[in-house]
Amino acid sequence: MPKVVPKYREAARKRIIAAGWDVMSRKGYCATTMDDIAAEVGVTKSALYLYFKNKDALVTEIIKLIPALVRRRARESFPDATPLQGWTSMLEAQLAADAGQESLILELVAMAARNPAAGGSLAENIRAGYEMAAHGIAAQQREGLVRDDADPYTLALGLAALFFGFQCLSLAGIDRTEIRERWLTLGSVLLEPTGRPAACTEGCPWTDEMGRRLAAQEAGESIELPDCPETCEVPDCPIRRHRKG
Repeated sequence: MPKVVPKYREAARKRIIAAGWDVMSRKGYCATTMDDIAAEVGVTKSALYLYFKNKDALVTEIIKLIPALVRRRARESFPDATPLQGWTSMLEAQLAADAGQESLILELVAMAARNPAAGGSLAENIRAGYEMAAHGIAAQQREGLVRDDADPYTLALGLAALFFGFQCLSLAGIDRTEIRERWLTLGSVLLEPTGRPAACTEGCPWTDEMGRRLAAQEAGESIELPDCPETCEVPDCPIRRHRKG
């Protein structure tokens, strides 16, 4: 059996994960074999098994690429935008994304119930995604930019469900212009601002810590979400109110 040089092991793993993502995006999960991925990387199939015991183990790592993709879209969509503009830009980026990658994501979601390892990884990353979205919405609620009569977790999960559904409709052939028009109507209802800033105008310790972790993270790595600190002095924070309630 060939030996793995430790200093190159992590770089090799990332190459294999990236190759698996690319090949499965083109061919789909079921049609992709380890031989296909080995050919993409330029190694023998036996070399892949030094890093991943099977295709399912590789998929568990590929799933971790999805949050980085979503975060990149968010960074590009939200600066200097109203919440509705930001979410609309996110939706447009999603609908315009590579159809192969988006189809693969839906395929991985569909197989999660039959693959506990992949399903657990997917659920963890989805949870992390809407947790971050909830904190962003909470910050916008404190500034009076988003309605404050709904808890931010509910809004975040509802928006994630809508976007997932819109992507399914787009891949099924529904016109993107119609999807966008329906979203603008729904989005204005979900995110309609109250026009009254909340009492809190201070920074959020959770958001500050989350920003530090994101800045230090490499693409494709999972994020361990911080807890809201017990010493937080931000008054009437929607996140803390939801957790206590």
